[in-house]
Amino acid sequence: MQTLGSPFQIFLRNVWSLMLRDMRTRFSDQSLGFLWAVMEPVGMIAALALLFSTGLKGREPALGESYILFFASGMLPYSAYKSVTGAINRSAKGNRNLLFFPIVKPIDSYVASAVLETTTMVVVMSVIFVSYHVAFGGGLPDSFIMTIVPFIYAALIGFSIGVFNVCIGSVFKSWVKIFKMTSRPMFFISGIFFIAESLPRSIQNILYYNPILHITEWTRQGYFAEFNSDFLDLYYLNGFTISALFIALALERTMRPQVLTRM
Repeated sequence: MQTLGSPFQIFLRNVWSLMLRDMRTRFSDQSLGFLWAVMEPVGMIAALALLFSTGLKGREPALGESYILFFASGMLPYSAYKSVTGAINRSAKGNRNLLFFPIVKPIDSYVASAVLETTTMVVVMSVIFVSYHVAFGGGLPDSFIMTIVPFIYAALIGFSIGVFNVCIGSVFKSWVKIFKMTSRPMFFISGIFFIAESLPRSIQNILYYNPILHITEWTRQGYFAEFNSDFLDLYYLNGFTISALFIALALERTMRPQVLTRM
């Protein structure tokens, strides 16, 4: 009798199949699906750039000479974190019927959504920076690799928090709504509008525990050749990311029965 392969092979096939399913749902059924994925962050970045450039006439951004590039280098890693977190929650609901098949595990759905969302955000980032380069000149990262790596960290943290939310939400139905409300300040304290070194030391000490701010600083360090962040602490960021991932995976494995029955 032909076997389905090793557990890891089954996992990879499930992830790939679920990714293709999500791609058809997001991009094929809606002709503007991918265009919207690009235009949503572009619209936000353009609005912020216009607001600050007109409100602060004669003042340059904290880094570089373009408000568009400054806000893009802060908005995109934050968006990667937020979009992956949201994608995990949507996948838990959207792929619920598939989880009745014993061969498909919830973690397969979570990983598929996270990989697709991260890939989409990297493509969106590339489109934005290349388009700016074609239109205005300049605008390309000093180190493309060191601009991408922080995205991976943002996605891993988003994945961990997304899985955590699904697990807790399976036993505490109001949790996801509470999380959305309490996490809204993240938009303002994750470095989209500022670089950490421009803040008073007392504020820096508080925001030090926000891993997304470290990711934003890291992204800008890879993007702007003249910027070297003294705030960025890779030891803390690595420790937080690994710990969050471990807790999320342990919680997912422990609470899988509750997720399957109460989701």
